[in-house]
Amino acid sequence: MSQEIGQLLAAYTEERLAEYVGTQESVKRFKEVLQDLATQLSILNSNRPLVILIDELDRCRPSYAIELLEIGKHFFSVDRIVFVLAVNRAELAHSIKAFYGSEFDATGYLRRFIDIDFRLPEPNRRDFVDALLAASGVNAFSDSRHQSMVSSARDRSLLQAFFNVPELSLRRIAQAIHRLGLMLTLLHSESRAFYLPVTTALILRTINPELYHGFFRGGASDLDVAESVFSLPDLKSLRRSDDGVLFEAMLIVASHEFGVGVKRWPIQSDETLSPLLRHYQGRNTTNYDGSDQEHARRLISRVSEFQEYIDNAKSGQSIGFRQAVDRIELFSYELADERQG
Repeated sequence: MSQEIGQLLAAYTEERLAEYVGTQESVKRFKEVLQDLATQLSILNSNRPLVILIDELDRCRPSYAIELLEIGKHFFSVDRIVFVLAVNRAELAHSIKAFYGSEFDATGYLRRFIDIDFRLPEPNRRDFVDALLAASGVNAFSDSRHQSMVSSARDRSLLQAFFNVPELSLRRIAQAIHRLGLMLTLLHSESRAFYLPVTTALILRTINPELYHGFFRGGASDLDVAESVFSLPDLKSLRRSDDGVLFEAMLIVASHEFGVGVKRWPIQSDETLSPLLRHYQGRNTTNYDGSDQEHARRLISRVSEFQEYIDNAKSGQSIGFRQAVDRIELFSYELADERQG
């Protein structure tokens, strides 16, 4: 019996060894072919290396991220091939610890794969927003079909001001502007732009999606929205700026268009005013210091301008917030193919 067991073990070991040798030969052959390819490509491109860029590995499943690192190191470590990992290194280390355990030396582990690292500088957010607005076609659209109450430059300034906060990731900003570009692109050629209401709604949707839905469904007041948005550290100072005043005035307009428990146009000085407008009317008194009074007067003046615009508009008692929200959410019938009428 022991002799038979020994023979079985020997046969099994021999088979596994053959598989291992075959695998090693395959790996060796693969690396030889890869090396030849990298060398030829380098020669054709002024001796530049073949660069393989891997982005957002830190967002992958931990086991997948580790497998990719191991495979890259084992199979692709040949001359004239350079791997560039665009990652959040801290997040990648966290993923590795999630796989191997909290006590695992993730930093030391990464040193096995990364020869040199460097930190990219923070981009200029205003330049980033400008580039996205141009690339998505928003600038061209607003300049050609602008029908707002202020200049298209002011609309873009509003986006730049509110998106210039560290709390918002560049990814969220890019998604918001791409959505805006998609919505504008899909509009019928004769459709009105309602660009300023769209901009205001999009800003709120990006900063606080839950509050955005609550506000436009009547579950939150304009005062709730203003207090929440301007409670962000980097937006506090914006409240008294022209962009901040414009944003709050548009919140009041939206609330009086379809808010719950407030009076629709024309706005009158009674208990049915929106909470935010009532708040500023209360500050427009001698009980508050000069800066508070001036801020309140500026905002009330803005609201009055918009009320006059609405009163004179052929579209009737609406500034377009309902349409703006429908378009942002891609619900509007006006986003249908023009060929279908």
